Amino acid sequence: MLRQKKGQVWIETVVYTLIGLTVIGLLLAFAKPKIEEVRDKAILDQTKEALTSIDKTLSDIIIAPGNTRIVWIDLKKGDISIDAENDRIEFLLKETRLKYSEPNKNVSYGKLNLGEVMILTEPKNDLNNVKIWVDYSGMINLSYNHEEKRQTFQQASTPYKFSFKNEKTPNVDISLIS
Repeated sequence: MLRQKKGQVWIETVVYTLIGLTVIGLLLAFAKPKIEEVRDKAILDQTKEALTSIDKTLSDIIIAPGNTRIVWIDLKKGDISIDAENDRIEFLLKETRLKYSEPNKNVSYGKLNLGEVMILTEPKNDLNNVKIWVDYSGMINLSYNHEEKRQTFQQASTPYKFSFKNEKTPNVDISLIS
């Protein structure tokens, strides 16, 4: 009889452990997407702040030719592009569950000193790509390493260090400092 009781205790222990692990697994299955959405929203909010800081830097340096400022950009997720052809600075967050704005519509986040922050959420299957950019066309002529080209930087473990230099108002050259 004592042997039956010991076996029953072990069976109950295993059953309760399995039930507990199942409940934890179910909670994680529902909570993980929400946690990822909150994390992605925080990244996009930080990106808007970074673009606002870049805009402030640009408005500071266009006062006089030769002005140079250093800007650090920490990119833990997503890509940032300097689109010198269209005079824009863009951030792209790919494959997120977050619907940051109305899908497939350019939404203005607000006017800055020189540019305007725009947001676009593009649905891709069950996920979304979110693009945030500041358009400087008509205000500043951006170049990257003295060329009118698009340069994209991907996420990195260390921050990027950029030099923003007023070549001659309204021409600003951006270059990566290694």
